[in-house]
Amino acid sequence: MEWVFAVAAGVLACALCSLVAYRRGRHGAARAGTSGRAHAGDDTQRLAPLLDEMLVIVEARQGVAFADERAVQAGIVEHGALAVPQIRDVANLVLADGQPRTRDIDSPHGADHGHWRVAVGQLGTDRCAVLVADAGAGERWQSMARDFVGNVSHELKTPIGAITLLAETIRDAPDDPQSVSYFADRILVESRRLTGIVHNLIELGRSERRDTETSVFAVTPAVREAAERTQAVAQARAVSVHVRERVASGAPCVRGPRAGFVTAVKNLIENAVNYSPEGSTVVVDISADAGEVLVRVVDHGIGIPADQIERVFERFYRVDPARSRETGGTGLGLSIAQRYVQACGGALRVWSHEGQGSTFTVRVPRADTTGEDSQ
Repeated sequence: MEWVFAVAAGVLACALCSLVAYRRGRHGAARAGTSGRAHAGDDTQRLAPLLDEMLVIVEARQGVAFADERAVQAGIVEHGALAVPQIRDVANLVLADGQPRTRDIDSPHGADHGHWRVAVGQLGTDRCAVLVADAGAGERWQSMARDFVGNVSHELKTPIGAITLLAETIRDAPDDPQSVSYFADRILVESRRLTGIVHNLIELGRSERRDTETSVFAVTPAVREAAERTQAVAQARAVSVHVRERVASGAPCVRGPRAGFVTAVKNLIENAVNYSPEGSTVVVDISADAGEVLVRVVDHGIGIPADQIERVFERFYRVDPARSRETGGTGLGLSIAQRYVQACGGALRVWSHEGQGSTFTVRVPRADTTGEDSQ
């Protein structure tokens, strides 16, 4: 794979060289005294976000001419210079002899934070392009895929095994109507659980698609629709769901996949209901300001232990596995909710105190509805 990465770096270097040469021909005299970011030209700034790798352009005499935001955030560039000695050494070698090079190095934050693959190619006679890729991303993805397949297999095995055992029990007791009825009901419960797992897996796949159709829609009707979809679950657990809107003026709207947003809020309400005691109330609070819309789902249930809060959005993770088996939870609802909220350009946060309850907060940018019809 190293030679593929080196070739890609060389192709990119040629493209950048043409862009830089063009910009230098047009603005050579005007560049004196401008910032390093301007040296690379607008074309490079537009190109950088399209790359999977972090991009830095280095000049022999003036240091860093361009660095995309990811390179700065990763600590590759600081104060207009390459801050990682190994990368700086490779760049100096390429500037000296013009030969493209690749290196595998540990993250400057330590090997525990990942490994980087660095490719450097020359641009003209006094510049070089530095590409930095996360070499551990592929390994992490493979590990996540293995864990996901393992979790799915385990989740499917449990209801399938139960259905098989119950069916065998019915077969062995054909003359006992009471037992047949009891075990048939248990089969229905396990089959519904199996259906729920499959449904959530399909929904999880939808939530991760990037080509989902988006629109501008009003938040309050979407939240009320989500609450209505949870009424059966809430009534079965004797929990009431109350939606309240605290908006000074105008119906707040957001942009994103409306059906996905409804599913996200529904999952948050169902999660709150399932972990709330009988007779309690789940409050869904809608508020907005000029910049964003907030939807808070508040319960007074069992809460989440402090050491588990960061894990609640993991696939198949359950705070209380026994309660999840009782309610038919699959451990995918919060993960699906988080992805749909992100598809609306927002973020999903959680506050919780064990024994007191939890608050899940959806924060989504408010959409400009000028000239648009909101749904």
